Amino acid sequence: MLDAWPDLVIWQTGTNSALRDNSVGEYFDAIVDGVRRMQATGADVLVMGPQKSPQVDVAAHRLAFAEHLRAATEVTRVPYFPRYEIMAFWLESKQMTMSQMIDPDGLHMTDLSYGCLAEAVARMIAALARAPVARQ
Repeated sequence: MLDAWPDLVIWQTGTNSALRDNSVGEYFDAIVDGVRRMQATGADVLVMGPQKSPQVDVAAHRLAFAEHLRAATEVTRVPYFPRYEIMAFWLESKQMTMSQMIDPDGLHMTDLSYGCLAEAVARMIAALARAPVARQ
């Protein structure tokens, strides 16, 4: 992916690591390293957190992966898109039902929820593009 010299990388991560019960400590280090490698190419990076789904909700270390992911974005100073929380809001506000949001496999998002996700991510990117750059 880095050989293509992207301008923007949206890295969706955390779901599979939580489901596979990977090492949380190694996950943090891998995220920091990966973001820094992307930044070294000049790419902007936006990290997207894990999704909400029945399979993810029962993953033993789901919360630990989410916390480490947020910490990694703070260390690397890249924006974090809170996908889990947004999807939970869709359910709580009755904008979608679980069956409208997640495929019958209990894990993958539907076309409807991917469309809504794309709109939310686009709004975040547009807001970030308009935000003043902090001087160091």
